[in-house]
Amino acid sequence: MDHSSEFYLMDSASYFFSEVQRIARTGYVPTETDVLRARQKSTGIVETRFNMGQLSIHMFDVGGQRSERKKWIHCFESVTSIIFCTALSEYDQVLLEEAGQNRMVESLVLFESVINSRWFLRTSIILFLNKIDVFKSKLPKVPLEKYFPEYTGGADINKAAKYILWRFMQANRARLSVYPQQVSFPCVFSFSFILLFSYSKGFAFVFAA
Repeated sequence: MDHSSEFYLMDSASYFFSEVQRIARTGYVPTETDVLRARQKSTGIVETRFNMGQLSIHMFDVGGQRSERKKWIHCFESVTSIIFCTALSEYDQVLLEEAGQNRMVESLVLFESVINSRWFLRTSIILFLNKIDVFKSKLPKVPLEKYFPEYTGGADINKAAKYILWRFMQANRARLSVYPQQVSFPCVFSFSFILLFSYSKGFAFVFAA
């Protein structure tokens, strides 16, 4: 996995490589961990409705890839809040669509297009910086400044996370309210994956990691 950043690989790739003999056995049945670490590419808009107590929720699974964004971004003009989730650990990885494009840079481009979109002028943003645990273990081995030369904080996890957060906040030209959080979701979340949840009061979640 020393050259994993040169290819489009999810963070869960090392897990599946280590489990390949078990997975290749006849009669293989996926474990809960296998399912959590697996991913299916999102295309178009897939809507799911479910109830949580007295709350009726609409969940929209939308593609984060470049070709998919134009299909959904105009559909959510009335939402009041968006949760945008992106992986801190993708700073050294490349896109599936374009091997020469850094995934963190592309996440910044997507965030900028969402937060400054005319469709979300009255929307507040909750920014989840995901995979802080993977980011922490990767940082000493893969310097952030190799991919973002202006960063000067070395392997300090707090300085590195604050720098990436600063890059995202700089994209907020529309001056919307942004509420950042650092989290460690399962490895299923990786770039080009967006979910939107919406209910009758107009709240929505966007996951793009």
